[in-house]
Amino acid sequence: MKALLFIFYFLVINTAVSQNLVQQKNIRLVYPETTIEAARKIEKYIDSVPEIKSKFLNIYNKKYIILTAKQYEPILKYVNEFNTESEDKKNEFLVFKKKWFDKYYNIEKVFDL
Repeated sequence: MKALLFIFYFLVINTAVSQNLVQQKNIRLVYPETTIEAARKIEKYIDSVPEIKSKFLNIYNKKYIILTAKQYEPILKYVNEFNTESEDKKNEFLVFKKKWFDKYYNIEKVFDL
């Protein structure tokens, strides 16, 4: 009976840990627009420092998709550490990488938070 309980607990813990690791590796690479979390940070910061509004509008008018550091940093790490042997995947990734740096912006960098 103890052996069955041990096996059951082992499987449950192993499954939970595996799912947690998989969730950490699944990052969202594409956002269609500025995220709600980033917009809230922008509003909060502009309310406390109104003179920064023009700096934000300048960035916003360039059609960047603005993300929080929590959203931006995992993608940045993925982009900087991407490695593959496949030439097709490498070429596709290089196109993605160029577009990504032209499109996404870390809100913490804008306001130096």
